[in-house]
Amino acid sequence: MADEHDHDHDHGTLHFLGAEVHDETLEMLRPLHPALAENLALTRAWATLSEEDRKRAPETQRKVEHFEGWTPGYHSPGDRCATCGGMVGPLYVDRFQEGTLAYAPFISNLPVHPTQACLDGFRKARPDLSPRAVDLARRQLTKDLARPSAGMSQFFRHDVLLHPPFGLEDWGNSVLEANPKGLDKPTLKDMQRLVEWVHARLFHGH
Repeated sequence: MADEHDHDHDHGTLHFLGAEVHDETLEMLRPLHPALAENLALTRAWATLSEEDRKRAPETQRKVEHFEGWTPGYHSPGDRCATCGGMVGPLYVDRFQEGTLAYAPFISNLPVHPTQACLDGFRKARPDLSPRAVDLARRQLTKDLARPSAGMSQFFRHDVLLHPPFGLEDWGNSVLEANPKGLDKPTLKDMQRLVEWVHARLFHGH
């Protein structure tokens, strides 16, 4: 992906500086998503964390990945809640030396407000979660159809926390090496979307 900016940046390395989250958001998250609250409390203090605590961060991130209620995913302006239809704003932000990535809640890859009412009401509002229905809902609720799945964003975030500074362009190869039997086509496509989406936002600002 060579362009006029290539001489200014190392396009393959991400330098994680820490999460940005308000105290009020952390308190709100403790009952809604305890694993995420624990993780953000650690990662927002990244610059001052001990080596031991930095090792804890990927462990808490795994808990975020496996939480069954809802999943943080990359936020884009214009996202609307799949339950109530209102605009969804960012919940927290990861800051890198190269730029920022904002996150918001998703259920079945559809944006949703981080409120008990919208989280609990999602299944009633979206009884059909077949691939076709989810794809149609995404087109109605979001403008950014190129972003990776929320699950993939959290899988990626674990590796960012585990191996700082993190090689973006080497990541796909490392995942393939860790899965010698191969990955299915949807997963491979999702990984490619992630690399392209993160690269565009952190190195090109769009």
